[in-house]
Amino acid sequence: MPYTLRELFWLYEGSDRQAWMHTASINATQSAAAGAKNCSIEKYHPYLAGQALKDKKDKLLALKARRDAAKNGKDNCKNG
Repeated sequence: MPYTLRELFWLYEGSDRQAWMHTASINATQSAAAGAKNCSIEKYHPYLAGQALKDKKDKLLALKARRDAAKNGKDNCKNG
């Protein structure tokens, strides 16, 4: 057998990601042509949508932590 099961999975996943990139780019282009605002590939691509959601969640947690630190006075350099 020329490929291991892991390598076959990598081949499948790469092919699936490529197919979704093609489909998502067509959908985003059609939406933009129809007059939609702020349409991006991430909206239609299931692999990229999960990453975008994770990035937004991480950003929100960082902002909350910064706000809480400022509220408690730990972000102020004068309090040393």
